[in-house]
Amino acid sequence: MMRSAVAILLTLALLAPASAHMIGGTPNDARAACRADAYRFCSSVIKDQGKRQACMAAHRSQLSPGCQASIRY
Repeated sequence: MMRSAVAILLTLALLAPASAHMIGGTPNDARAACRADAYRFCSSVIKDQGKRQACMAAHRSQLSPGCQASIRY
């Protein structure tokens, strides 16, 4: 149980794609804005940063307005 909680926390900390450019705010703002979208569209690849980035980019037009406003690819 503790191990999966740590894994979830680490995953959430890494949700903001490294190649995404912040438009405004902090990386934590982008993570918060995009967390639900990342799990909605990319849950199967959430732990693989490269695949997660590609997945988020592929779903760019479907991302929530808050997520779209916080990052750009």
